[in-house]
Amino acid sequence: AALADRGLAAPPVDSRFARDRLDDLAYYVLRDFVGGGILTVPIRDPHLEDVEANRVGERVKVVPRASVLSGAAGGTGGAGGFDGDDEAAPETGTRVPTNLAFESETTFVDVVTGIAARDGTELNASTPSAKVNLELDGVPQTIRCAVALPVISEGGPHVSIRKQRADALTPVDLIDRGTLSVELVTLLWLLYEHRGVV
Repeated sequence: AALADRGLAAPPVDSRFARDRLDDLAYYVLRDFVGGGILTVPIRDPHLEDVEANRVGERVKVVPRASVLSGAAGGTGGAGGFDGDDEAAPETGTRVPTNLAFESETTFVDVVTGIAARDGTELNASTPSAKVNLELDGVPQTIRCAVALPVISEGGPHVSIRKQRADALTPVDLIDRGTLSVELVTLLWLLYEHRGVV
């Protein structure tokens, strides 16, 4: 306290708030140095299937999973956060803008190169874009990312993240949902078994 009085150190933090400030500090350190910067939470959110950041200053866009939207459409106020009265739930596949945005190109480039580095890919002037797969601790699905540096990406860096389902759909699931007919699945199965020669 004596050093703080002379302006030589930061004043001590009131013990009532110290724990909260340590939690905040831990969050930002993990987010910025271990995670993917401002994309850390959307990347790890199991209710999102796509995350896209196109340029500096533009809001990051996400695509919620269909299961989140179907729960929201019923007006239950589910995970999608749409209560059905004052705001409509977006349609399946619709990109929803978030409140996240990269404020500087340097930060954006750092996040893009960090994502690529996790899969062992180095982005530079000779290799300005890449498609990488991420496997993160605590995230059951594989995350596919397309990343690009400003060298080839008009308007600055670009990252597009596609998260596969942890429980992949089987041909039977696709038939049950009416997505594919039994005949088409049978044909695809034959093609697969005979290596495309039928």
